[in-house]
Amino acid sequence: MFHLRQRRRPKVFVSDVAFKTIQRECELVSKLETGGILVGYHVKGEIVIMAATGPGPNAEHSRNSLILDLLFIRDELKRYEMQPSIGYEGNWHSHPGEIIIRPSKTDELLLRTVVESPDYDVNRAVLIITSVPPRRIEDLHCFVFADGKRGYVETKPYQFRIPTDALSHST
Repeated sequence: MFHLRQRRRPKVFVSDVAFKTIQRECELVSKLETGGILVGYHVKGEIVIMAATGPGPNAEHSRNSLILDLLFIRDELKRYEMQPSIGYEGNWHSHPGEIIIRPSKTDELLLRTVVESPDYDVNRAVLIITSVPPRRIEDLHCFVFADGKRGYVETKPYQFRIPTDALSHST
């Protein structure tokens, strides 16, 4: 795998609200893959994740794959996008029991399609993967994909707290 070489790795900031959603969803189906989308905004080389969704009530979970409930995801994204500057920033999911966390070929194809598609308003997208229900921010593995670049950059996540009224859509 070729990894992007940059002078400065992009920073990914994950809100406590998004972290708690990821944690809760992983605990619900700890032995199966689960996931959702990440919403927030990006400024220069930094991606700020304000919230994460679950997979939706009609998602299909298995040990090695996940099919999101796309109607649920679409509706959640529409609700979040009603807030100024908030939009799709990437995806998250679990790889239960894995010790070495890396994006799969399917993960890479999905994120590469997102950053290269005119249908998405992003030239960078983040993929967060966790192997276990995360207990701390360091349990999240962040990979940033950029348009026009081959591969991805793994970067450290930073957690921050947001006021409970900062997101009008409750997660």
